[in-house]
Amino acid sequence: MRPLLIGLLLVSLLGAGCEQLKELVGAQKSAEQRARMAIEQGEALLHAGKLDEAEAAFQEALKLRPNHPGALFGLASIYAERGEDARALLELGHVALLAPQHPGPPELMGDILMRQGKYEKAAARYEEAAARRSEDTALRLKLAEAYLRAGKEKEAEAAIDAVLDADPTHSEALAMRGALLAAQGNFEVAERVLKDAAAHATSPAPWSVLGSFLLKQGRPAEAVDALRRALEKDPENPRFVRDLAEAMIEAGDAVAAADLLAPWTQKRPNDAAIHAAYARALIASGRAEDALAHAKTAVRLMPHLVDAWLAQGEALEGTGDLDGAVRAYRSAAKQAPEVTDVYRSLARVYEKLGNLPEAIASSERVAQLDPSDRRARIHLAELYADSPIDAGKGKRLVEELLAEDPGDPKLLALKRRLEQAAKRAPPRPKKRPTGPLIIKGR
Repeated sequence: MRPLLIGLLLVSLLGAGCEQLKELVGAQKSAEQRARMAIEQGEALLHAGKLDEAEAAFQEALKLRPNHPGALFGLASIYAERGEDARALLELGHVALLAPQHPGPPELMGDILMRQGKYEKAAARYEEAAARRSEDTALRLKLAEAYLRAGKEKEAEAAIDAVLDADPTHSEALAMRGALLAAQGNFEVAERVLKDAAAHATSPAPWSVLGSFLLKQGRPAEAVDALRRALEKDPENPRFVRDLAEAMIEAGDAVAAADLLAPWTQKRPNDAAIHAAYARALIASGRAEDALAHAKTAVRLMPHLVDAWLAQGEALEGTGDLDGAVRAYRSAAKQAPEVTDVYRSLARVYEKLGNLPEAIASSERVAQLDPSDRRARIHLAELYADSPIDAGKGKRLVEELLAEDPGDPKLLALKRRLEQAAKRAPPRPKKRPTGPLIIKGR
């Protein structure tokens, strides 16, 4: 009798334990489902641009399922969208540890690195992402842009061709083809390709690329028109806002650029790139002291952002602190040694300091990094004209520029100036013999 009672008791206890286990499993499934629903809701809100609501949804998912990679990646995407790159990279690091094969982190890291001007590192991240999503056309074009900005033209061409082989009319790929042609110095064909791509585009990207090309060609008014079209197609894109503001400044309308950017400093208070762009607009408006405060905010928010250091350097220039400006620009060069604006700024401040050799060296770096920048090449020729010993290099550069535009009166005058400088150039010292010393008469 006693064994029977013991058996009945064990069955009863096991039955109760099984029920509790079923309830636990059911609760876990329910939490997983609710977390998945919250993540899907967050993704939809993020896509709609409702960042605060999306963040609340992802946080709710994390309460249900702590350390869920999908929810953490959602938060990283929100932080990156707000320009809070440090927080975004922190969450992406967590995702990489928890789910090494998650397809999202490499691409988002690439986007952040592009914004910071670290193009080679961005290309490496995009390569990693493309290896997981080889059919993603948009990703291929991001990779092409990173290659192009890093000066890897062959790699950029291969990435562009991969898209055009599948769709020869793809407007964004054609725009990248135009940018590649410009980088190769084929400006006339590049302009035709870019204008055709923009005319048939449904997305803002071709207009953005066309605007950047026109700005480099020294045609800021036309660049403003193109970049305004890009912003009209995507009015919530902070990059297009910054690019349009830059073109407005170049076109001589710095006050309008500052007015465009001012609301965005409230809309995105932790976006270092927006603060840096606003600082530059204020500088061009003659408000260097106000600009310095925003530039310092940008550096504090993101010490690795090259635009933040550039803005601080320009603000310091505006307040008369040229040595401080040089230090800021050198900090920018450490962060992104392949960004042309860094060396353009260094050349300008060295000119102000009367250091012509350093100004020429910095300008040569600009021309080397971006041969499509016609303004930079003309300015380099002008610097050569101020340095008789470099007049020969200046003449060769002006001849190249005149081959592109034979009737340019400014270039013709510069050529005459360089010819006069070459006549004043001191003779170059003869090279000493490097062979064995022979003593005659012995």
